[in-house]
Amino acid sequence: MLHHGRLRPSFIPPVNVRELRALPRHRSNFVRERATVVNRVQKVLEGANIKLASVATDVLGVSGRAMLNALGAGDTDPEVMAELALRANAYQTRTVGARLGRACETTSSVCLD
Repeated sequence: MLHHGRLRPSFIPPVNVRELRALPRHRSNFVRERATVVNRVQKVLEGANIKLASVATDVLGVSGRAMLNALGAGDTDPEVMAELALRANAYQTRTVGARLGRACETTSSVCLD
């Protein structure tokens, strides 16, 4: 049927339309990868008995990253961690020390890499 012209050719959109269609696909992949990384960081921290998600709303936000950097540097002082929690309420600030478990060297190196 193709030889006799009975089949319509398949539609292939122009290059600019194909590029525009690729943008939302790439964005959704980036969002999915970021969520995977956040979940992996939380799992490693909770494996070390560090409940950072209960103190910082966003583990990779400003406060969360500051706390992760301090933990990676070996600083586990509850007062220092409470100061790093920028928007924590009074209850969260008092209980930061209870939520910081013990970070071993393996956990520190995994968080910093």
